[in-house]
Amino acid sequence: MAPTIAGLGKSLRGVETLDSFDCRRRNGIKDEKTSEHGRANALDVRALKLTNSAAIELTDASVAKPLREKLRQSACARFSTVLGNGADAYHDSHVHLDLIERSNHYRICQWDVLDVTETAALATKKAATAATSIPSIVPLPRPRPVVKTVSSDRPRHRIVPARVLFSGCLPRY
Repeated sequence: MAPTIAGLGKSLRGVETLDSFDCRRRNGIKDEKTSEHGRANALDVRALKLTNSAAIELTDASVAKPLREKLRQSACARFSTVLGNGADAYHDSHVHLDLIERSNHYRICQWDVLDVTETAALATKKAATAATSIPSIVPLPRPRPVVKTVSSDRPRHRIVPARVLFSGCLPRY
């Protein structure tokens, strides 16, 4: 990314990240596989900080589209997974980069670099789809049964062995 920024006559000072190591499942969903963040093998990038205190937000439609397309090309050439706008709702505000090893060196590059007009058209389309797909009456779930217990009988904290806390979320060495 630094050479692309240097081509603008500017210098890269740093990278603004949202998430790096986080012991969790993919997208925080309970039954999913362990996220590459849980293996310390992924990074979520929100913006590039320049030496003149400006920032280039990677998913901001008001940032020049050709610049963001070059950054996308560079990221997709270097990382095995690149997820941004267009991948899913989890990646609309940042770009996820990881180095997961897949069979046959398979790569995923899902980052739609959109300009302001394309973003507005997409938002209008999503709003129209949402308006037609939401039922007018949404049933509420059944209430939970009331269980009478004496709170002093139950322990307030559960002691969990360290091996259970960290299973599956340690970085690979």
